[in-house]
Amino acid sequence: MNYTIKGFVIIPPLNAWDDKDKVIPSMSYHTFGLTAPEAWSKHTHRMINDYEFSVHVQRWHDRGYRVKAATLTIEDNDE
Repeated sequence: MNYTIKGFVIIPPLNAWDDKDKVIPSMSYHTFGLTAPEAWSKHTHRMINDYEFSVHVQRWHDRGYRVKAATLTIEDNDE
């Protein structure tokens, strides 16, 4: 049986020659959060209640980083 968790990740800006299938998972997995602010918090290493949190998110957004919906799948295969 598999379980899924819906959430969000932050993906980096990509060039036309980047292999999206390799770059996005390797650079985004550590930012998985249940909410978009939680994903940004993991990416920016700032607490959501930090008074400059939105400033740091905007700086990363200006560099081309984006929040995207993601699904985490947990495989429960008892063998």
